[in-house]
Amino acid sequence: MLSAILFSVGPTRLESKTFYEEVGRRIRDARESRKPSITQKDLADLVGLTRTSITNLEHGRQKCLLHTLAEIAVVLHVQPASLIPTSDSQKLSLQDAVKGRPSPEKEWILSAVNAVRKKKNKI
Repeated sequence: MLSAILFSVGPTRLESKTFYEEVGRRIRDARESRKPSITQKDLADLVGLTRTSITNLEHGRQKCLLHTLAEIAVVLHVQPASLIPTSDSQKLSLQDAVKGRPSPEKEWILSAVNAVRKKKNKI
């Protein structure tokens, strides 16, 4: 659990994996929210990928080239930046991770993450 919370602390394998999972979630959400909504196959055809590639992108199993992300954004009628997680969205993930936990546990997790951040900033 703590390793998932440390996602926003520094560049780790977990951070990269989580980053692409978030990109994929944003692509899927934008595709499903598009009016009219389109299928993975439709999106794939419009950007020159396979349906399997779109599935893998949406699940964070495949990295997305920048020009492909821009093409996906055009097709989905969104700004490319809206498909890319920011440090603010990473901080929200930390808050979501401790949401609903007992106060002592929440305080311990937040203090541990802050200690790691301070140590990272000194390096």
